[in-house]
Amino acid sequence: MLIALLAQYTNAQTPAILLFSPDSSYRQSSSMIQIHGMGLLGSNSLDNRFIDKSIFGGHLEDNHLNKLYDNMKSQNRAGFIANGGIELYNFTDTILSNPDWGMRAGFSTNYHGYLSFNRDFFKTVYRGNKSFADQSVELGPLIGGFQAWQKFGAGIFNKKTWSSVTLSLVAGQQYQSLIVNNAKLFTSALGDSLSLSYTGDYLRSDTLRKGFANGSGLGLALDFNYNLPLADQKGMISISLQDIGFIAWNKRSQRFNYDSLNTWTGVEVNNLFNLDTDSLNLPNLRDTLNYNKETKGFTAALPASVQVRYSRYINNRNLYEVGMALWATRAAIPVIYAGANHFFGPHFMLSERISYGGFGKFGFGIEAQWMPRGTWLIRAGSNNIEGFVSKNTYGMSGYFTLAKFFGRVNDTEIKIKD
Repeated sequence: MLIALLAQYTNAQTPAILLFSPDSSYRQSSSMIQIHGMGLLGSNSLDNRFIDKSIFGGHLEDNHLNKLYDNMKSQNRAGFIANGGIELYNFTDTILSNPDWGMRAGFSTNYHGYLSFNRDFFKTVYRGNKSFADQSVELGPLIGGFQAWQKFGAGIFNKKTWSSVTLSLVAGQQYQSLIVNNAKLFTSALGDSLSLSYTGDYLRSDTLRKGFANGSGLGLALDFNYNLPLADQKGMISISLQDIGFIAWNKRSQRFNYDSLNTWTGVEVNNLFNLDTDSLNLPNLRDTLNYNKETKGFTAALPASVQVRYSRYINNRNLYEVGMALWATRAAIPVIYAGANHFFGPHFMLSERISYGGFGKFGFGIEAQWMPRGTWLIRAGSNNIEGFVSKNTYGMSGYFTLAKFFGRVNDTEIKIKD
């Protein structure tokens, strides 16, 4: 079973301590280098116990599978995401005679997947097709995908608000997309015949090229972050557009079109789906499925996201924030979240938040940000901290940022307006 994306909104936003800390001495630096990373996975129906055994191995108990099925919606979702990168900010630049703007450059590697499936598909795969004898079971819609890509970007940023625009060259590593619009499986009452009708498409990138930045595709991406201080200077509205772009996959990419009806007779099909040994058994049937295959290049969009947050001071030491995020995928719902940030002195901030949506259920998160003496920035947190303490929850995540400010310049040289 493919496991796919949860919520990526937090790591994509500017650290709040840079926007709200009363100590702005870091702005006197000449440059900053930042590394960051994140990983998360989750589902609205598959718990951490199931995900752990599916990925690392282990017996899937009957009562556990039955419980998952009983609690499922008609259509379900699951997901994972991982990325990491390094960025350089130059505070000494002056762009178009405006001293508030400087140059930035960065590199990142990104992995993104998703899956949307119905409950009868899950039951057929993990509990067998015998329970559907003498009837048709609808296995679709089934939507899944995976993308891996690297970004090499350059742009500009505002030294006071951390707003930025970055244009990146994108190297495509791998692409897969499966869309099964309809799939019906009929098992005869005696278990001696089986029919499967299906329509759908499957696209995949060049399978001969493997590994990191392998040249399977090439594209462009735009990242845009806009932080607008409120008129009374007591808060901020932030808008972030990430991965607005595309990859053109090379001419050795492939597209499969499925639109057929297959019937098998004279075989024992009641145990066609057999997970007694924790593996899916499809003897001889896989090679008899009908499809049309075309080898040619295609262009696909990156998994873009739109994120908005509103932050406002409650008092001198505390802020609240609310926000939402949207993804351009058929297998996710909008994320909404709310939280609070607390200053313990000018250099340390502790935050907590609650979120719902994306590919998972409710998530409870905590985060710490520390900026000692304006020379380092250390940030770590999770949107699903409960996933680390219980396998009965639905997802887990973690992210970090480590930044170092270098050099000092005179206030009159950078001329940042307060």
